[in-house]
Amino acid sequence: MTYVKIDPKASRHIAEQFGPKATRFFAEQIAAKARMLADARAKRSSVSDRINVEHGNRPQDARVVMSVRGGDGSEVAAHLEWGYVNARSGKRIPGKHILRDATFGV
Repeated sequence: MTYVKIDPKASRHIAEQFGPKATRFFAEQIAAKARMLADARAKRSSVSDRINVEHGNRPQDARVVMSVRGGDGSEVAAHLEWGYVNARSGKRIPGKHILRDATFGV
C-alpha cells in the first residue's frame, strides 16, 4: 500500500476538506502505473491473474492498494512486492517492486 499525502503542515480541517480531491489525481496515476507494471513483471507468475490494484480516498488523502491472493486464498502481496524465501527449495525469490516503482517512477 502507498499513500499520496498533502503537506503535513496543513491544518487537519483543511486536509479533510481538500486532501482527497487534491491527491486523487496522483493516486489514479500511481494505480494505472502499478497495473501496467504488474502486467509486465508478473506475466509468468502463478498469481498474475489474481493481482488487484485499487485506489480510494481516506479522510485526509488518497491511497493505492495492491492485493494478491495466493492459491490457498491467503494474501501474498507483500511476497510479490518484496520477495520471499521458498520454503521447499530454500531459494530466495526476488520481489517485483511494483508499487514502489509506480510511486517513485523508476
